[in-house]
Amino acid sequence: MLRSDITLFLAKQLGLFLEGESLPQRVYYADSIIRHQEDEDISSDEFFQSGAELIGLDGQDGDLEILTLLYNLLTTMRIPQWRMHIGSRSLLDSILEERVNPENAWYHLEIRDREGLNRLMKDAGLNNWKQRTELLLFLGTFEEFAEAGERFLKNCGNSPNFTMINRSVDSLRSLASKLSMCVSMEDIRIDLTEHGGQPYYTGFTVRVYAGGANSAIASGGRYDNLLGVFGNSSPAAGFSLMMRKIEPLSGITTDVADELPVAKGNNFTTRYRDAKNRRKKGERVLINPLKES
Repeated sequence: MLRSDITLFLAKQLGLFLEGESLPQRVYYADSIIRHQEDEDISSDEFFQSGAELIGLDGQDGDLEILTLLYNLLTTMRIPQWRMHIGSRSLLDSILEERVNPENAWYHLEIRDREGLNRLMKDAGLNNWKQRTELLLFLGTFEEFAEAGERFLKNCGNSPNFTMINRSVDSLRSLASKLSMCVSMEDIRIDLTEHGGQPYYTGFTVRVYAGGANSAIASGGRYDNLLGVFGNSSPAAGFSLMMRKIEPLSGITTDVADELPVAKGNNFTTRYRDAKNRRKKGERVLINPLKES
């Protein structure tokens, strides 16, 4: 069976079998997926995807658990020049007010098309459409986002039409502020063009980019309504890692291997036996040295 995403398959299994009293649950997965990204090399469309999901814990505590876990994994894997971009699907939906086709908006967001977004919102009859577009195209630090939110409210006033937008801005600002108390924000940006790429997201969204990768190496977010489609309605959030993109970039494999001892012996057979016995005791041993001495 070919899959383009593990999250939907996992949500079906969890939605059918999880019981309320067993929540929250923390699960992880790893499997191959097919996702068309390269026209010239279709072999690059196969990925090994691994990820983590937090089921049954809503609110910012759940968001922070997922984001800090992802941050710590990226730090541990020693990926060079990575940046975590955090967006908000709830803020995007409140700005579009269900009057703009979200998939049309996604297209213009991905290429940061200001004119296209202006046209969509104007044609939908949304007021303050220029201000809405400027907010959606925001990319910067969480301090700069706080200023952008204040500027939007000042320019648009306190109209009842903006109640949901104000609430979503405050929620994302609060999330970023709490995250800054847990991890360094040097490699984290608020990016409101990040929509998640899937229709099931309902809250924060996240994507991670790195030097040397031509697309995101990790993505995820909150999807509180997805499990309910399959029977058990529970809040959920998670992320997935595209390991085929990460492995060539990560410095951890060779660094760790360099530190491991080599089994004793003058030939492969004796080294193999020594390594086998030591591994039974829980040691980590190389059979052959990585480099010729």
